[in-house]
Amino acid sequence: MATARTLQGRGWDVHVFDARPTLESRDSGCYVLWYAGVMALQRMGLMDRAREVSSPITSFEMSGARGEQFTTIDTVAEGRQFDDSVPIAIKRADLVNVIADSSPEMTFHRGTNVREVLDAAGGPRVVLTDGTEDRFDAVVGADGINSAVRATLHHADPPRHPGYAHFWGMAQAPVTGAMPGTFRIMHGSAVRFAHFWLDDETIVWWCVRPSGPSPEGDSLGSKLSMASLLAQWDPVAAELVSRTEVITRRDTMDQPPLRRWGSARITLAGDAAHAMTFDLGQGAGTALSDGVVLGSLLAQGRGITEALRAYESARRPTANMIARASRGVGASAHRPGIGPALNAQFLKRFGPAVTPRIFAADAKAQLKALGPVQPLSAAHQEH
Repeated sequence: MATARTLQGRGWDVHVFDARPTLESRDSGCYVLWYAGVMALQRMGLMDRAREVSSPITSFEMSGARGEQFTTIDTVAEGRQFDDSVPIAIKRADLVNVIADSSPEMTFHRGTNVREVLDAAGGPRVVLTDGTEDRFDAVVGADGINSAVRATLHHADPPRHPGYAHFWGMAQAPVTGAMPGTFRIMHGSAVRFAHFWLDDETIVWWCVRPSGPSPEGDSLGSKLSMASLLAQWDPVAAELVSRTEVITRRDTMDQPPLRRWGSARITLAGDAAHAMTFDLGQGAGTALSDGVVLGSLLAQGRGITEALRAYESARRPTANMIARASRGVGASAHRPGIGPALNAQFLKRFGPAVTPRIFAADAKAQLKALGPVQPLSAAHQEH
């Protein structure tokens, strides 16, 4: 959507093929957008609208299971180097609507499934599962971790399950120990628990614990199981779970990073290019960065193939690094042999230095590719 919005805003005729029949059918859930994601919304001219439906994250805290503090980041101060970008928490549906509502002239083909994309002399051909096809100047595969476009360009590596599951819920605010504006993550032995405010009335929490990909782990998300797991933790964790009506399980997946994303006039973006586990919270932000970088480079007047390769050179190194780091963080945090004491020692030593760098990496890459933020309305070009 970010790629389509940027291109449409610069005068391109954009067609979006979406397997879902309506926007309302998209998954529930929410994102925390760090500096790069917020910068991308600024470049699209959408940050004012996004602020209306989001909550700022002004502080990041990392602590042990019982509350001992390891790391604190003032995200407002850190964001000054990235055009005053302050991270936000936003519902997934609200983010999609903010982007879609700003692009009324975009052509959507809903309820359509792409079977393959074929390179051709006159431009790539998109073939749908019903056999119909059409030709375009360029194709961007932003069709998720099970991307049909990726499968036609590369060997289709199946998504990898990391060996742990993500349980999350929403609790009614306020809750003692859950501070507005603070994203807090607590680390135990092979278990993590985090919480942040989504709006004035809602606190989102998530808990990650070892589990296979099958339904065998579903009972792990019951209130009884969660209460037992968190009994010796900071009381805020158990209190948030007790105030939650519905606990949802969501397995995280990733794929091995690609050395090459695209070919000719075809490329990839978002999860199709660099699906990553949620361990660093960078998936949505990197996808938005893909969109604004690709859209901006295509609008500069250079040849389409040249622009696509320039986009890949600008985005692939950082996106792949973050994907590898995300999997590494998850693997380390959920290794049963690492006890709480050793885990705490590691986080206290490396957290203050490494965490800010990871959060800032994609924003720095975006600045390197595009320079300071210039909103789309001010940078508009006709194609």
